[in-house]
Amino acid sequence: MVWLIAGLFISLQEISGAILVFHDEIQQNEHEALWHINIDRAGNIDNAYNLIHCQFPNAEFFP
Repeated sequence: MVWLIAGLFISLQEISGAILVFHDEIQQNEHEALWHINIDRAGNIDNAYNLIHCQFPNAEFFP
């Protein structure tokens, strides 16, 4: 019985360690829309700035 509890404890440690190591990849797969940039819509830097400013009007870009 002790070995079963020890095995479960070690398995939980391994799973939580894997989550910590692959945190960025997990976030990227969960929130793919946040990581994707539509280049056709942005075009150049001025269009990208205007697009972001329209979506976030109260944000400070260059403090």
